[in-house]
Amino acid sequence: MKALHNTIYSSLKQFALLLFILFTGYALGAQNFRDNLANDSIGEWPRNWDVVNGSVAVNAIQGQKVIDIANKAIIKPIVDDKIDNYLGDTFTIEFDAFFEKDKKMSYQHYQIRLWNGFNYHVGNTRMVPINIGRNGAKTRIVNPTAMQIEKFSNYEHPKNLYDAERKTFGETWRHIKLTYDKGYVKLFIDDEQIFIIPRFPIKPTMFSIGATEYTSDKNERRSAIANIDLQNALNPKTDATKLIVIADKETGKVINMELYETMKDAETVKAKYPSATFYQAMLYGNYSVVPVQNSVISINTTSPYLPGDHFLPGDHFLPGDHFLPGDHFLPGDHFLPGDHFLPGDHFLPGDHFETGNTFNLMTQDLEILKTSKKSVLLKTIGETEKN
Repeated sequence: MKALHNTIYSSLKQFALLLFILFTGYALGAQNFRDNLANDSIGEWPRNWDVVNGSVAVNAIQGQKVIDIANKAIIKPIVDDKIDNYLGDTFTIEFDAFFEKDKKMSYQHYQIRLWNGFNYHVGNTRMVPINIGRNGAKTRIVNPTAMQIEKFSNYEHPKNLYDAERKTFGETWRHIKLTYDKGYVKLFIDDEQIFIIPRFPIKPTMFSIGATEYTSDKNERRSAIANIDLQNALNPKTDATKLIVIADKETGKVINMELYETMKDAETVKAKYPSATFYQAMLYGNYSVVPVQNSVISINTTSPYLPGDHFLPGDHFLPGDHFLPGDHFLPGDHFLPGDHFLPGDHFLPGDHFETGNTFNLMTQDLEILKTSKKSVLLKTIGETEKN
């Protein structure tokens, strides 16, 4: 695989690729935010979260790390160093919520807000948080007519773990999921659809999670969340073109690049390229016949593309799963040029792919940004940067 990778890279540079990556770039395309608290310490503030109100801390329940949320506390995620303006037209929010053993189902709730602050009030539009209990959820919208939206199951529902003898509801976890699709909101608890808001009156740009107790008793309940997942967060660099990279099956040399839309018919592709292997790729930026300045190609080399297959970049391009700066991308540690590069490829300065080194490729100056065993990231240096 290493030899094939290096051969593909050497061949691709003949197409004057100005930026080339063989991994999923975290800053490319739609992002995902996943926090299982693996890198957080017990007793500390969760590093991927900012405060809106109150106090939270990392803790554990039966060995699983959680975020303990104090009564009336609210936190919001830090997504790619942003606390706002990271939600697009479609997204999904999921997390697990812990409910303590209690006398009433209505005492303990979690809250989702798709805006910053507490209650929403802009112009004639007002909204309270989506309040989620162990047995259902509710919210209230004024836009300008008031609407109460809610659904709750009764105490006999088996998931409520009602103990008739003790008249209590058992300790449990609930999986919460909210989907947003261009104003169409659905809320689920344990994959059961609770309600739909067909015309959500607010254009979300961020979200927060809070916890609250609706009781006057003095028993403080433990509220905790875990496994928080935001899918399809907005990224400004979302313009991309689907490509298929065609490589010689025997040598691994790239012989062409074609638009994915022209490579769907298996018979036509087989006749045109009888002895080739195909790889999915994404071109970020502008292009003509070949990529032009300030473009990026992200190629999935984990498995060959078979003409007729569906192009599902989300299956392989998972930002954050494989590109963990500092963990796997160690400049100079793994790239040892000279063993597998094609004769004549002497553009590499020094003994290693060193971050910051530059070289000239077909009238273009490039700088090495990152290297690893399976990838190299190159950046075109423009005139302003050279000066």
